Amino acid sequence: MRITTIYEGTSEIMQWTVSRDRWRLHLQEHGQYYKKIAASLEALHREDPNVGADAAALAVNVVQETAERCRIGRLTRNQHVLFELGELMTRAEIAANFARYGRGRSAPKYQPFFAPAALKAMSRICAREAALDVLGLAVRLVRGMDAVDDAGIADFERALRASAITACAKGLMADMDVVARPWWSKTPLAPSRAERE
Repeated sequence: MRITTIYEGTSEIMQWTVSRDRWRLHLQEHGQYYKKIAASLEALHREDPNVGADAAALAVNVVQETAERCRIGRLTRNQHVLFELGELMTRAEIAANFARYGRGRSAPKYQPFFAPAALKAMSRICAREAALDVLGLAVRLVRGMDAVDDAGIADFERALRASAITACAKGLMADMDVVARPWWSKTPLAPSRAERE
């Protein structure tokens, strides 16, 4: 019997792959790549304010601002920075895709398994947690690399829209209850036959 070896570093390879590809797009599109994604999420939020697209847009904005600070400060010369950027980019893009999925904008073959109310609550949870997490990672990365001095930290926080991200945490526990309730109340999370048709 052969046992496959699992190498440490697999996650780092994924972080490197994501950051390398997205970093290239960020440079090629002159910083517009994530701005376009954020704008599309803001439009999605206007269309359906219940899928967490606003929080996902905030997370994507953090990635945009962080990537730009890394470009200006030439921080990507450090491998650690590329790994952290990969983490930031992945978290924000997952939130963005979940918001689209919650609105029903995924590929036709991916039919929702959960009832629409539960799916939208899950999407909001994902977006809020992504926004809060990437904010912390961005501050740790850019401030930790001394790319922002004491005088510029307030401007950096404004650019990250830190207060809006903090405010978007409101309702997180209530949404978690919406998702958890079926497990202890025996209410089905799956869509009914009428919802599927």
